[in-house]
Amino acid sequence: MLNGVPPGLGVEAQSALTAPVTKEEVRRAVMSMKSYKAPGPDGFQPFFFKQYWPIVGDELWRTVKDAFRFGFSEVSLLETQMVLIPKVDHPVSLKDFRPISLCNVAWKVISKVLVARLRPFLQDVIGPFQGSFIPGRGTRDHSIIAQEAFHFVRKEGSGVGSLALKIDLEKAYDRVRWDFLESTLA
Repeated sequence: MLNGVPPGLGVEAQSALTAPVTKEEVRRAVMSMKSYKAPGPDGFQPFFFKQYWPIVGDELWRTVKDAFRFGFSEVSLLETQMVLIPKVDHPVSLKDFRPISLCNVAWKVISKVLVARLRPFLQDVIGPFQGSFIPGRGTRDHSIIAQEAFHFVRKEGSGVGSLALKIDLEKAYDRVRWDFLESTLA
């Protein structure tokens, strides 16, 4: 079923991603956060962990390290609060709101450590036409690629049997077949 799926990360990347989390990785993640972001269910802002790192750093490191080693046995780490921010002055439907999730600081640190570990290997797993999450790539690049594709299709003689297709991926994840996604990621 997954014959068309490209191979995953190599041994080097797998080793880097699964290596034990160091205290320095956790400290860097904390220090890179904006100090006064809205707190999640834990009630803490990153400022607290920055200010009192010498006191709380070891405990946060153990929490993050254990999450990497054993999974999320402490379910409270995963708790988030959803807040709806109005997009317009007088909202009348849910589409008029932008949902944001307020996460616990420990969860944000776990995410930042993962991102820092994945960043060197992104080019190995993200194709050349993916624009999101890749430094130096953006919507402008894809507009140019689309123009080149249409130019190619319109060229005399080259349009025979050619097809240009624009796909709107707005809310694409609302339409994902979750059983397929889960089996692919398992």
